[in-house]
Amino acid sequence: MANKQKSQDGSYKVLIKQNFYKDHIYEYITFLIVCLVFLSFLIYSLFYLYINKPKDQYFEGYRDGSILQDIPVNEKYYYSSEIKSWTNSITFTSICPLN
Repeated sequence: MANKQKSQDGSYKVLIKQNFYKDHIYEYITFLIVCLVFLSFLIYSLFYLYINKPKDQYFEGYRDGSILQDIPVNEKYYYSSEIKSWTNSITFTSICPLN
């Protein structure tokens, strides 16, 4: 009699286990689908970032790491008198070097 009760307990445990998996299979499938969507989004994001790399940006800076301000092309940076004096000094030093 004890043997029969043990076999019934075993089959009862199997039935409980099967019912548990039957009841929760949709939750597992939903979780799996959400994980697959998330993984595909990550793969797509990595692929997009690999294909569309941002352009390199170059800028000037000082040795201490601070950045020089950009000079607009349409505005004057040097006056004509400064340019003339610079060209005269360069011309003079190239024609008559001090050494």
